[in-house]
Amino acid sequence: MPQTTTAGALKDRDLLSPKEATALGYGARSTLDLWVRQGKINKYKVGANVKYRREELDALLVRRVPTPLPGRAVDTAAVEAWSETAAKQVPVSRETVDIVVSTLRAALERRIAREKAVA
Repeated sequence: MPQTTTAGALKDRDLLSPKEATALGYGARSTLDLWVRQGKINKYKVGANVKYRREELDALLVRRVPTPLPGRAVDTAAVEAWSETAAKQVPVSRETVDIVVSTLRAALERRIAREKAVA
């Protein structure tokens, strides 16, 4: 059941407009609305505006990561460039971003190995 509440004590930096959330890569407006309907996140009313809590979006964070084409090696330069961008956009430590990147790199390398084994 969707939950709409007033922002109350939340600070401006804790809330994102749909446009801001989309620009930061949290998903399209339709995705945000779906997550509200599914009860995964709440939407907050600030005057006449709808806002989303950054912390709730971070919990569902699925960013687009460079994925190699089948049969291609992992483009480590693209992964590194993505990690630099992610580190600037997401308020987490560099160590956390490095862990995510290394996990993604390993998953991509496993995927390529599976595709080679099938071919």
